Amino acid sequence: MAAAAPNASASPCTTPKRLRTSTAADADDDVDSNATPSRSFLESLFTDNKNDTQAAIASAMAASQTINQDSIESTVGKLGKFYDKKFDKIENDIIELREKQEATALGQQDMRASIGRLESALQLAETASRGAPPGGSSSARAAAPVAIEPKQADASILRINTSSLVPFAELRARLDALCAAAQIDTADYEFQGPPTLGQRFSLAFRGEPGLAARRAKKVQQSLRNADGSWSRITLTSPAGDPIEVSLLVLGLA
Repeated sequence: MAAAAPNASASPCTTPKRLRTSTAADADDDVDSNATPSRSFLESLFTDNKNDTQAAIASAMAASQTINQDSIESTVGKLGKFYDKKFDKIENDIIELREKQEATALGQQDMRASIGRLESALQLAETASRGAPPGGSSSARAAAPVAIEPKQADASILRINTSSLVPFAELRARLDALCAAAQIDTADYEFQGPPTLGQRFSLAFRGEPGLAARRAKKVQQSLRNADGSWSRITLTSPAGDPIEVSLLVLGLA
């Protein structure tokens, strides 16, 4: 009887070593893919996210600071322009006020000077009136009919009227210069009128009636310009106001 063949089912199953190693590795991989992430892995992820978040926050803050800085500079610039206009207006108002004050001061100074001249003129007139004898001097009484209202017209006499009271000496100086310009000597005329202040005077020329009349007319005509207009004699009153002087030939009035 032949020997029976070994029973394959009865023998233990033996797996090759290489196959067992590969199978174990695959098993380990399956276990790792389903396992909970490790702490180090999570910390690395958190650190990366933290750094990204901090970078984003820092960038946003920098952008916000830039925007705020620009806004502040713009606001400061607008405020500066606004207050510059205000200060300019205040400065212009101050300058205008000073100019008005200076003009007022000059006006007050001129007024005080005019009052002083007027007071001096009044004092002079009062002094003259107190010193004059009653009825005036004999020479003044004799000259009064000619200086004020002559009884008979005389072409050799110039009647001189002024728009306000004038000093006798100042008017005589102007008339002396006028006669000298007309080549009339001082010995050829006589100036008459109030000895201090007055408004009505006369200039009587000497010589034969015809010659004296020609001299009076020559002096009057010396005031006539080439175009036919007349020059004016102007004086200044004690109060500082202009005074016009008119000359009329009595015989031609």
